Amino acid sequence: MPGDQISNNIRGGSESPYLFRYQRVDLGDPERSEKRLRSVLIDSQLYFSTPIQLNDPFDSKITFDYKASEDKKKIKLKELYRARYPDAPAYEVNKKVREVIKQKKHLHMDSFGDQNAYNEKFGICCFTKKNNNILMWSHYADSHKGICYIFNHKKNDMFWGSAHEIKYRNKYPFFKYYYFNTEEVIVDILLTKYIDWKYEEEWRLVAFPKQINQAKQPGLIPFDSTSLLGVILGAKISDKDKNLVFKVNEERKKPVQIYQARTILEKYQIAIEEVK
Repeated sequence: MPGDQISNNIRGGSESPYLFRYQRVDLGDPERSEKRLRSVLIDSQLYFSTPIQLNDPFDSKITFDYKASEDKKKIKLKELYRARYPDAPAYEVNKKVREVIKQKKHLHMDSFGDQNAYNEKFGICCFTKKNNNILMWSHYADSHKGICYIFNHKKNDMFWGSAHEIKYRNKYPFFKYYYFNTEEVIVDILLTKYIDWKYEEEWRLVAFPKQINQAKQPGLIPFDSTSLLGVILGAKISDKDKNLVFKVNEERKKPVQIYQARTILEKYQIAIEEVK
C-alpha cells in the first residue's frame, strides 16, 4: 500500500477532506494516558492550546505599524477604548485619547492587555494533511510510538467550519495599527507561520473566547463524534499502548477503524495498513 494513503477511501493530500492529528499515547502515568485517549475516542473532545503553548517562539506574534493621520488615530483609539471599556463616559474616552496622542503612545497594551494575556484568550488545535510524514511522527507522536487520529473536516458544522490552512511566509507579518479589524487580524496572525514549517502542511481550528464554553481560557472543546474516522498506530508503538488504544476504542458506541504504520524496507517511507 502506498505511503501517501491510508486506504483506497481515506487519503491524505491537499484536496483530501481528511485531517490528521498526531499524539503521544504514553504520558508516563497509565491513568493519564487512558484519560487522554478517552477524551478523544469516548468523550469526543479535542484540546485547544493557547498560542503561547505552541512549539514555535514566533508563532502568533503581532507587530504593528503605527503611522496614521491624527484624525484616523482619534477614530481608532476611541473604538479600541470603547471596546475595552464599553461603559466609559464620553469625556473619559476623549481624555484618554488626547493623552495617548499627546504622549505618542498607543492603546496596544489597553486594547490587547499584554500580548501573552491576550493570546491566552484564543484556542488553537493543530492538524496536518500528511499521515505519513516521518518527521511529524517523530516530533508529535513520541518518535513513532504514538498515534495519529483521522478526522473528516468537511463535516458541515460550526466546529469544523473554523478549520483553516496555514499560510507560510518568508517575511514577518505586520499590520497598520490604526486601520485593522481586530478579529480579522487575529485570525491572520494565528494562521501565519515561517516558511521553514511548510513541510507540515498544517491546518488549524481557531476558537475565539465566545466559542470556548464560557471558559476564561482554552481547553477541551467537543466535536461531532462521527467526524472521527480512525486511528493510526505508530510504527514503534508498544504492545501495551496498542492494547490500550484497542481497549478504549472498543468502548465506543461505534468503534473506528484502526490502522498500523510500518517502515518500508530499503526506502525512507511509511506504509499504513488496515488492522483486520
